[in-house]
Amino acid sequence: MDVAADSTTTSALTITNNGVEKADYELSITGTASSFVQLNPSIITIEPKKSEIIQLYIAPTVRVVKGEYKIKLTIKE
Repeated sequence: MDVAADSTTTSALTITNNGVEKADYELSITGTASSFVQLNPSIITIEPKKSEIIQLYIAPTVRVVKGEYKIKLTIKE
């Protein structure tokens, strides 16, 4: 995804609980883009066989050097 410096965008991600019990998930981000990407929400509870949508809010400042950045989403139960 291309995002210009000093602009913002969001990206929706779907998290699904394929288990048979309700589960609590803690989400975190790491990587070279983590300084200008935020999760909303970062903690979710999902009923069995259901899904929740989370948003990645991406907002590089003008100080971010143009280039390729990576992000890793980690989900812990």
